[in-house]
Amino acid sequence: MDNALGKFIKEFRESKNMTLAEAAGTTMSVSMLSKFEHGQSDISTSHFLGVLRNIKLSLTDLANYLEDIDCLPPFRWQRQFQHMIKSDDDLALIGFYQGYHDSREFGERYFALIANLYVKRRGNQKLCRREIDSIVDYLSSIEIWSEYEFWLFLEGIPFFSEQSLMFLLPSSRDYIGSISHGVLRNDAQNRLSLQLITYYLDHKEPEEALEHIRLIESHLEQESDASFRIYLHFYYGVALIKMDKQELGREMITSALTMAEMLHLKTMIQLFHDDMVSYRVS
Repeated sequence: MDNALGKFIKEFRESKNMTLAEAAGTTMSVSMLSKFEHGQSDISTSHFLGVLRNIKLSLTDLANYLEDIDCLPPFRWQRQFQHMIKSDDDLALIGFYQGYHDSREFGERYFALIANLYVKRRGNQKLCRREIDSIVDYLSSIEIWSEYEFWLFLEGIPFFSEQSLMFLLPSSRDYIGSISHGVLRNDAQNRLSLQLITYYLDHKEPEEALEHIRLIESHLEQESDASFRIYLHFYYGVALIKMDKQELGREMITSALTMAEMLHLKTMIQLFHDDMVSYRVS
């Protein structure tokens, strides 16, 4: 993201007599925002949009303020990327990647990496070492991940070496912890959490899966999505069985199935039965 944006946020915040803590809110740490304002580090698109909400500044107002500054709001690149996807234009996506994969601008670089991943996954092609390194370098350069970085991490898992995966896992754990406090959770984040849990189960690491489930459950609010709680309950049982705690694990799986049946969640019930076969816990 352009350094001018950080400088602008600082000037706008101070003009409203807002403290760093007020502008950061629950979006990020005060030190992270301070570094961004002084051009010492970058922040993700979702964190930037969170700051705009905290200082009560719309994207339209931001664009008007930045007319004379040589930078673009981050949402511009998302629109451009989505247009290329809808147009089914692989050449445009490849060209976008080649032009911006090493850009210093956050939005360009992120969507360039996603564009290349999209083309490679659709064509069942492997990433070369340079392409993988670009993703790892990008993810390691972001101090605190948002759902954007976490999604890129999950999409890149099939291509990462064991060393790269181990290097990035601490950031994924931090992200899971940051979204487990209720106020920042949404459906997309819930799905990403489940993807990471099933990744560990698929790779025969039930202890890691259980650790993430416990972390998430410990911070869920009472009014959180009931179906998400049932998913966590089911995979908790699977993890326990994989850890040779058969009786308790089967009790939790049976409990999750019973809750799903009571709520008439047919798709969930079918998924559970499929996973019971896949994980050999039926």
